[in-house]
Amino acid sequence: MKKTEFVKEVAKQNHLKQPQAYQAIIAVMDTLRLVLSQGDSVEIGGFGKFQTTTEIQGEHVPVFHAYFVLKRVVNTETTLMETDNK
Repeated sequence: MKKTEFVKEVAKQNHLKQPQAYQAIIAVMDTLRLVLSQGDSVEIGGFGKFQTTTEIQGEHVPVFHAYFVLKRVVNTETTLMETDNK
């Protein structure tokens, strides 16, 4: 799914206008970039952890580790919001 399609889906799933969904997505992505570039990590409960690792050449590489709940959702018909209510 490309960014344009993702924006449309976020807008649809959350009853937002597309410009609102776009701004929210950009805000999250910019914050992730900033935090990771500072060497910090971002943990989102029930979703996963974004962090950087350092390669042999000294280059920082962003990585994502999915948490169990996200892995379960990806392999079933459940949504993350449904798992929050259980």
